[in-house]
Amino acid sequence: MGQGTNLTTGDLPFSDAGLKTFARFGRLSGNTATGGLNFTYNMESQDCYCFVGKTVTLSFYYRTGANFSGTSLGGRIYTGTGPDEAVRNGLTGSTFVVATYNPNTSWQRGSLTYTIGTNINQICLSFGYTPVGTAGAADHFDITGVQLELGSVATPFEVRPYPVELQLCMRYTYVMTNTSTSAGALRFGAGHAVSSTDANIRIQHLVQLRAIPTVSTTGSLFLSDANTGHTVTSSILQSITSGKDATQLIVSISPATSLVQYRPYYFEVTGGVNGQSLILSAEL
Repeated sequence: MGQGTNLTTGDLPFSDAGLKTFARFGRLSGNTATGGLNFTYNMESQDCYCFVGKTVTLSFYYRTGANFSGTSLGGRIYTGTGPDEAVRNGLTGSTFVVATYNPNTSWQRGSLTYTIGTNINQICLSFGYTPVGTAGAADHFDITGVQLELGSVATPFEVRPYPVELQLCMRYTYVMTNTSTSAGALRFGAGHAVSSTDANIRIQHLVQLRAIPTVSTTGSLFLSDANTGHTVTSSILQSITSGKDATQLIVSISPATSLVQYRPYYFEVTGGVNGQSLILSAEL
């Protein structure tokens, strides 16, 4: 998405064709930025090859807010010749097709048909609009049921079982979060101090990640050991894996205070504090 942080994104209830959620993208009330606002999905190259040289159809449900300031909503199919690239960084040999859809506060289904080139390694999908003026209370669009399929006709949206969809999502992002405000702590990972200033904590993925992940945190994570309990604030130094699709990650951290070399340690989120997370991201 463009235009920095002054945006709103959320999942809200919706029921049509088996769908229960949608995403909302737009400007907050009073926002005066008028750069293009775009939501983009970058497919893995290995998921693109079945479409190469063939006609595809993109379909989706959308609606616009009462104060939608764009003249239309745009839908795009991007293609590129480089593997595993993202639109935000530029696609090698980029080409795209675009269609526009009229604003409507009731749910509509849009579609776009395109023939993919024979030398393509990357397909990306994008939806967005160019706002004008100052945003009102509902300068946004909602979108759900996005589907790319072979053929020139949009078929009913395929709803996969929730456990299947969750496993697919975890290939790209894995988040471990404390959601409890009760006493105690959430503990995950295990490892040991390799020196007084460095500890390696091994974390087991539930599924194979797409690539070596980027490690980040929200809130304050801590290191603990069985003897002294909650001890030191930790900061991520680097992540190490033994291969691109490894199911285990070793997180190397540098603590605020000295560790006892060779002593076992694990990550801890203190009880009574909500929203602390360790995030492993393998998104394109």
